[in-house]
Amino acid sequence: MKTMRNILILSITLLLGLLSSCASTQLSSDIDMSDPRREDLQVLMTTLENNHPDIYSVTKGNDFKALYEDVLVSAPQMQDIDFYFTVRELIAQIGDSHTMVGFPQELAAGLHALPIQIAYINNAWRLIVVEKSQEPMLGSEVLSLNGVPIHQILKKAERLVGYDNQVWFNQSVSQLLNIAEFYSYLGIAENPSDPITLTIDHRTCQNVSSSSITPISITEFYQKEFVTLYDNPSRTGSARVYYRTEFLDTQEDILFIQYNVCASDPAFPVDVFIEETLALVFSKKPAKIIVDLRYNGGGDSSLFEPMIDGLATLQNTQGFSLDVLIGEHTFSSALMNAVQLKQRSNATLVGTPTGGSVNHFGEVKSFILPNSGIPLQYSTKFFVMDKSHQGGSLQPAVFVAATVEDLLSGIDTVVQTRIE
Repeated sequence: MKTMRNILILSITLLLGLLSSCASTQLSSDIDMSDPRREDLQVLMTTLENNHPDIYSVTKGNDFKALYEDVLVSAPQMQDIDFYFTVRELIAQIGDSHTMVGFPQELAAGLHALPIQIAYINNAWRLIVVEKSQEPMLGSEVLSLNGVPIHQILKKAERLVGYDNQVWFNQSVSQLLNIAEFYSYLGIAENPSDPITLTIDHRTCQNVSSSSITPISITEFYQKEFVTLYDNPSRTGSARVYYRTEFLDTQEDILFIQYNVCASDPAFPVDVFIEETLALVFSKKPAKIIVDLRYNGGGDSSLFEPMIDGLATLQNTQGFSLDVLIGEHTFSSALMNAVQLKQRSNATLVGTPTGGSVNHFGEVKSFILPNSGIPLQYSTKFFVMDKSHQGGSLQPAVFVAATVEDLLSGIDTVVQTRIE
């Protein structure tokens, strides 16, 4: 349950490295740059201008710098949490899913959390995590919080999330929707400790109701018992391994290959995994192979290329069908591998649009603001995987989305449609 609890709050990651120098932006002479917050902003701006491929690719340079200078003026008077969200606003202007802000540990420890989690499932924003006593609410559609319709909340949140496609925005904002400070910063709640009114359309009884949810401390939060939409995992669902291979039928006609992280397991090196898997394909000659990239958030894209090339070669000689499963969590290097599979083999992309964009910024580096301790990462390169792509997510040729009912029943909707 600890893993599922961790998705209720924004991941707390202490990023390594610290860069500092004088800001290249022209500043007014009456601004005291010795203030700690202003020094942080100076480090932030200079690091991005000197290292990011193009922080002005989405926002016009003058607009970005105008916001930066406005923040410089007001930053010394801000509370810590307001400064954090203000930094997020500045970074969001870049429109790069790989350039992002994390929570410093000390600040995260003082947050107020709502004992729920909301995510975009089946064309609606739904409760995917609730307290055990509220289990019947799982999968219910969220209509509003404090009387503000969910679509209006999302519109307000756009300024806090850096994204280059809608799928990634939905994932990123989901991580904020149970943080009470998020609602107070956007003016939806007066104070982070104030109860929030949640209005939902019940999944089980087709009834709309409202209830009051009281934010709790992180300490209290970890003492709660939660249930999630994913507590009954399917055989082919997300697994806590780097990668795995298994046959899905007794005739050994359908081989399932799941690749969950673009990295090598020290206990089972990726080159050994690839060698053994290709040998299995060569000897067993399956009629269908399914490569699952739905849960892979990236890493080193080159590690999987020998598998891609090996499957392409064997497909030419054996003629098996090849499905590549993609989805909202397919990001960065995993997306690159999905594109490579499509380009180098006769593969069919199946699932939902990816969280990563086909052509995207990436190859990240990180640093920490010296005074506030806010960790950030930024892109250093722009990758073009397909010059003809118009932008945004990689789209499946066959669209299949998981249903709430199948998730609760432990059925992998996507795989089921491909093996029946």
